[in-house]
Amino acid sequence: MIERKTEQFFDRITETDSETLITAYEKKIRKLEEEKIVLDEKITKCGRPLHSFDETYRTAFTFLSNPQKLWASDRLEH
Repeated sequence: MIERKTEQFFDRITETDSETLITAYEKKIRKLEEEKIVLDEKITKCGRPLHSFDETYRTAFTFLSNPQKLWASDRLEH
């Protein structure tokens, strides 16, 4: 999808003589390329856990070691 839009803007650049339009199309192409990089990074991180097993394990057992402490807390998220 992004590649197709980029190609369309390249085609428009070659067809126009207006410097203003060329500059606008180049900005759009740059923005699409940045968006593609962000999406590629998200794809490579997809399916990976946010935290390591050790961190998750430690957090769970810290909670289970003293749930009364969290119950008495004034914070609603606890």
